[in-house]
Order: sequence, then structure tokens, then C-alpha cells
Amino acid sequence: MAASSRRDVILNVYELTDEQGTGSWMRRVGLGAWHTGVEVGGVEYTFAQNGVFFHVPKTPLVASGQVVSLKESIVMGEHVGSANEVHGIINKLREEFAAGAYHVTRKNCNHYSDALCQRLVGASVPAWVNRPARIGSIFSFGGNKDKAKEKTRTEKVSARTKAENAAAKKKKELTQDQKNRLAAIRRTSSSS
Repeated sequence: MAASSRRDVILNVYELTDEQGTGSWMRRVGLGAWHTGVEVGGVEYTFAQNGVFFHVPKTPLVASGQVVSLKESIVMGEHVGSANEVHGIINKLREEFAAGAYHVTRKNCNHYSDALCQRLVGASVPAWVNRPARIGSIFSFGGNKDKAKEKTRTEKVSARTKAENAAAKKKKELTQDQKNRLAAIRRTSSSS
């Protein structure tokens, strides 16, 4: 059995800009473009088009024409468990964040970092980290969409909302025990 130990879980946040400094104006309006990785036990894990991978902490791989600079490192918490447990969690996430599954607004490195932090320490990454993706998804930015899949998802949400609304409108019936207690309360308050 592997020994249990404590490991800091650190979110490394990098600012993305291009060679012309495009990301800097976005940051000034609260929409910085961020790349994240999660550092655990001296290794940093992240997600990109080729799937989940690891590298030396604070030295992200960069695409041609991109400039990446470390903005900050945030201690998300402490994982208590074995290295095998950490690797098991990461391997399970490899299924969800598979090669080719990357999407700039729906499944990016920040979504992966959030999922990994949730599973390791139960904490979410700060909301500002993925704000551009959330805003972009509202306007359907970020590449080709599978229209049938999107329609199905919308229909499911709509059906669930209708069912919840119908259930909320139904009159709630009291149980016999609740009716007896209510009657007792009314008798007590009317005799006062």
C-alpha cells in the first residue's frame, strides 16, 4: 500500500498574449486570456488539444507566436493521500479531457484545472480565470459547434425546466401528521 502524504495543490496562472501584446488590452477590461496548470508534487498538469499532459512547474509549453508569462501561483489547498491516488484522479480526468476534446469556450485548460482542483481538494479555481470562455460561450465563439448536440442539450434543459415548473405549481398536500401538528398549534394559539 502506498504511503499517504500531504501535497500542496497549486494553480499556476499564466497570461497569454501574442507578439503584438493583444492580451494586455483584454486584461485592462477584465478579460485577460489565461492559461492554467495544476502543480502537485513537483509536477504541473494541464490540458490542450493533445489531451492532458505534464511538464516542469512554471514552464508551460507555448505555441508559436504566443507569449506566456506567469501571473500568479495560488495555493488551492492540500491533498492528503498517496501519489497513486493523485495519478488515479488524473488518469480518470484523461477520459473526460481526451485528445481532440479541447474547445476554447467549453473545454479548455481552465476547465481541466478546475476539475482537477475540485477532485483533489474540493476547491474551484477563481471565477476570473475562465471569464473570457464563459462570455465567449454566451455568444457562441470558439469554433464549429455540433448543432444537433447543442439542440439536444437545449431540449433537455427546456424539458427539465418545464418539469420543475410543473412540479412547483402543484399544490402541496400535508401529511396526516402535519395536519395534526398544525391543528394543535392553532388550538394553542387560539386559547392564548
